[in-house]
Amino acid sequence: MDTASKSVHVIDDDLSQYEVQSRTERLYILKGLQETGSQIIFYFNHGYDFLLISLVEISTDGKSLIFEYGSNKEMNSKALQTNQIRETLNKV
Repeated sequence: MDTASKSVHVIDDDLSQYEVQSRTERLYILKGLQETGSQIIFYFNHGYDFLLISLVEISTDGKSLIFEYGSNKEMNSKALQTNQIRETLNKV
């Protein structure tokens, strides 16, 4: 069988079925990341830049998150200048 006659699998771009819908479930996942000390990749600047960070604290009401700074000072400064952080966390 040549490559031209092989079937092509189309990947469904609708990933909404995998999104966490419940605020309670999102907080549960975040607490798990915090407790295990998991590293989180935070993308910003439309995905051109990123930081490797960890979640240090979640407020008792679940509305505020405190992250450890990344190791790159320049990227930390760039990330703090973006509105993307607030937009993303407002979904929590």
